[in-house]
Amino acid sequence: EQKTIKTIKGVSDGITGVRLIQDNIQDLLIREREILERASEHNDEGTASLMSDLISDQEKLNWMLTAYVG
Repeated sequence: EQKTIKTIKGVSDGITGVRLIQDNIQDLLIREREILERASEHNDEGTASLMSDLISDQEKLNWMLTAYVG
């Protein structure tokens, strides 16, 4: 299944822009968790570690954006 990052032209409202970013982060997190699972299944510790760190950072970012939006 192919997904693309959603874009919206002419966004002038900050909250709308932040929500779009949050939606895209959620889509990326789904893909990244799949990669992490596959890396773990194949004992690819380097990729698993990289993905784990990336997921952690993006979850933190998404939490901060949620706090901003309210």
